[in-house]
Amino acid sequence: MIRILLASERRSDWKLIESFLREVNRRYEVQWAPSYAEAATALGRAECQLCIVDADLGRDRGLELVSALADAGLRAPIIVLSETDDPRYETSAIRSGAAAVLVREDLTAKVLERAVRHALDRARSFDPSGVSGMSYSILSQAELLDRIEFAQVRARRSHAGCAVLAVSYDMATSARATAEHVGAAFHGPLVERIRDCIGPTDSVFRTERHELGVVLELLHDVRSAAEVAGRVLSAMSEPITLQGLSLIHISEPTRPY
Repeated sequence: MIRILLASERRSDWKLIESFLREVNRRYEVQWAPSYAEAATALGRAECQLCIVDADLGRDRGLELVSALADAGLRAPIIVLSETDDPRYETSAIRSGAAAVLVREDLTAKVLERAVRHALDRARSFDPSGVSGMSYSILSQAELLDRIEFAQVRARRSHAGCAVLAVSYDMATSARATAEHVGAAFHGPLVERIRDCIGPTDSVFRTERHELGVVLELLHDVRSAAEVAGRVLSAMSEPITLQGLSLIHISEPTRPY
């Protein structure tokens, strides 16, 4: 069960979001915090894996709550529910620490569930232990296309761009014989290196091949994607040693899809 906290003064928001999430997946449990103080207290107990904050909470204090929780080191991602589709507001919310912004009038069960799923995936890519206790997932082709589509929607709304980078790798011959039990530990350091090169709205994932992918969002131009690719290649150039084995990460040219 994935616990979600809704911080909103509107009981109707709780009923709507609960019904939307139950419509698509019954593994979600929505708790309601009808005030700024109750939301801060509940989140401080770290009993939820994701929070949805109404931008109008406590007389427009929604982003104030997002910023305060981000500064306090909250691990659970936050989605802001807004009345406006102004890209400047979305940029402000992201800078405050939000994982995503949803426009109230555009909200549907599919849009909400996808935003929740992607926010949780992104949080896991920044924290190998995972806010829900799960490890990195391997994306199927359908899941990858869904992730890219979501990034494109956000890009159009923000009048920005997005890109997908693919990083192919191989392990040193000495490590291949033990790759089965080393594999899980091997990916953690790789993702850690990549996450240091990307922004807060970007995410890292694994594909079904020996490849890591990065979804870059809110890009200003192609040069921005190329700069991130350069940082990733530089970060991956050093060997990784685990359990006494030197695991060389050999990168092909990191390429935008």
